[in-house]
Amino acid sequence: MVSPACCWEQRAFSGLTASTSRPASQLQGGLCTSPRQCDRRRHVRVCRSDHSHQAFWQPRHKCRPRRVLQDCLINTQDVLANGTESVSCAADAVQDIPSVAGAEDWEYVETPHGMPVPLMALEDTDTDPSTNKVLTSSSHSISSFFTADDWEYHQSSARYFRNLFNISESTVYRRILAPCVIVTAFSALVAFHNSFVCQPIALALGPHTLLGSALSLLLVFRTNASYGRLVEGRRMWGAVVRNAREWVRLTTVYFPEQVQPEALAFIQAFAIVLKGKVRPGRTRSDPNDRTACRYDVEVKVRRVLGPKAAAYVLGARNAPGVVARALSRSLIKAVRAPSPIPFWVAQRCEDIITELVNAASGADRLFQTPIPVSYTRHTSRSLMLWLLTLPFALWPVMGASLVPACFFVAYVLIGIDELGVQIEEPSAILPLVPLLNKIRVEVQTAVREHSGTLNYAA
Repeated sequence: MVSPACCWEQRAFSGLTASTSRPASQLQGGLCTSPRQCDRRRHVRVCRSDHSHQAFWQPRHKCRPRRVLQDCLINTQDVLANGTESVSCAADAVQDIPSVAGAEDWEYVETPHGMPVPLMALEDTDTDPSTNKVLTSSSHSISSFFTADDWEYHQSSARYFRNLFNISESTVYRRILAPCVIVTAFSALVAFHNSFVCQPIALALGPHTLLGSALSLLLVFRTNASYGRLVEGRRMWGAVVRNAREWVRLTTVYFPEQVQPEALAFIQAFAIVLKGKVRPGRTRSDPNDRTACRYDVEVKVRRVLGPKAAAYVLGARNAPGVVARALSRSLIKAVRAPSPIPFWVAQRCEDIITELVNAASGADRLFQTPIPVSYTRHTSRSLMLWLLTLPFALWPVMGASLVPACFFVAYVLIGIDELGVQIEEPSAILPLVPLLNKIRVEVQTAVREHSGTLNYAA
């Protein structure tokens, strides 16, 4: 009798399969006829590509890293009862995957009986192309997690001089430099006109000061609204990570082992497709534009679901909703298993799925609905009109020295407006890659703990 566990190679259970039963004797053969004599660290169970549903054991180093092997899910109960294995095989038995970066280093961890659970790619935050690099600095920013050393650096009293001398590295400074220069040049033109050309043009300072107070309220309200959106977006992604961790914990502890690969694969896919939906990328006419990017979600979803399920998920208008329904089907399988999960576990899992859907809906809302555009336009117009008339109000009291004064006033006020614009779209600047990496590490650690391969003494 063969082992009731099928050791897949670099492939996740897609959930979109058709079951076929074959006698266990037809599945023996190859390089290692007895799984008990097979060292799974050196051998991998491989399914044939001719739809004969036969399998053999092959040395791991001979496995083709760029081939996606067909799904195999062996029913343990059938094996123990009548010596047959019920194998669920995808319609696309063996398919080639594109020669893309990362396709050759697929990773997975195995459950106690050797059923592999695929892992999403462990990405580098600094190389994430979908992050808007124009809105994030190269040093400490909201797009990365802070450590204790980062907090100490951030709270240091030397920050006043440090931030003053590295102003040229500021993303806010670089983005608002052009309008500040325009305001300064116009103020210089006014000073030249009033000094050398003809009768000076001046405005009363009192009304201009009152308008400045109203303009300050506009800027403050808009910045507060943008900050509220940033906090809400971070909380929603925190809810995704929190519920994903809870799902992984309940899955690895209570779910039947036959359902675990599917459930763990789809929880990773949920975070991937949600990131792809709220951070799809930006197109530019100039290929060298730093703001242009494309988040290739297809490769990452295929890594955990395989080509068939990935095509189905990505072909939907609401990919997170499709994955959420797949999670519900995994829960139904766990409830209807021969050894069903406890009722409270099923209820908690359903609550987790609901919270994931709510978080996805909220993140989608923040991405698709900005602060009312009329508010932003009116604030920008009022700010520029106020700054362009400021030289006429300052001329009677400051003379030609109004030129540098106008530059500093423009830098402060336009900078406040720019801060509100930068944090208005949370998905563009939040550390989504580190958050996805947390889910990946959680799945890897939980499965290794459950299978006993994690050495705590190491």
